[in-house]
Amino acid sequence: DPGHGGRDNGTTGSRGTLEKKLTLQTGKLLYNKLRAAGANVILTRTNDYYLSLGTRVSMAHYQNVDAFISIHYDSVMDPAVKGMTTYYYSEAQKPLAVAIHQSTSNQTSLINRGVRYGDYHVLRENRQKAVLLELGYLSNPSEELLLTSNQYQEQVTNGILRGIVQYFNQF
Repeated sequence: DPGHGGRDNGTTGSRGTLEKKLTLQTGKLLYNKLRAAGANVILTRTNDYYLSLGTRVSMAHYQNVDAFISIHYDSVMDPAVKGMTTYYYSEAQKPLAVAIHQSTSNQTSLINRGVRYGDYHVLRENRQKAVLLELGYLSNPSEELLLTSNQYQEQVTNGILRGIVQYFNQF
């Protein structure tokens, strides 16, 4: 689930990066890697258009997905803050969050901000296993430069892929 899209830009980085474009880039790269690994993958959006949170969750229910991965990039007022965080809502979602977070954190040089409870619509209303990934801070100028690099995009999607595979091999 590449976050945001259409009229919803998400955050705008200090260097001008639009979150909605970066989440779509990451989502498409992850899609290709998961497909190559043999997974049946459904993207909530494949282009720059708006989808409500309810529509995203409904898609997961309708398609009866095994895992719903919401991809985001973070932003705060303090430009010094950096790192990645993974969120879950229910205890049933936590093992997937932990597996993806650990693997992704191991693949990148970002500060590990941990796995946390998050009361987000796409997690709370989802009957499927669901996690929300905040894959770095666009509000931090140096981190924004890293997040938009091809090298980071490869690392982060390899980490998410490995975490998903580890989770489904274990559970």
